[in-house]
Amino acid sequence: MAHPVFENWEDYDSLKENTETANEFCHTEKWEVKYLREKIKRHYPNLHAKHILDAIAFCGTKMPPPHYRQLFVASVLKQLGIKI
Repeated sequence: MAHPVFENWEDYDSLKENTETANEFCHTEKWEVKYLREKIKRHYPNLHAKHILDAIAFCGTKMPPPHYRQLFVASVLKQLGIKI
């Protein structure tokens, strides 16, 4: 079974202006960061929002672009100590 954070990204996909980049995560776009932060927070309410934002920022600077969504989200979860 897939990790719940990887499920149901249809609303995110519909917000992406360029469908060619729908599978890429842009850590410099505020709305994308907010989307991922809220998605993680929904499944892990005990995590502090700042820790989630720090993990997203860290992975964004350590991973070379383009940030493929599945790999990026997996890296963020790993940075937060979440097993997938």
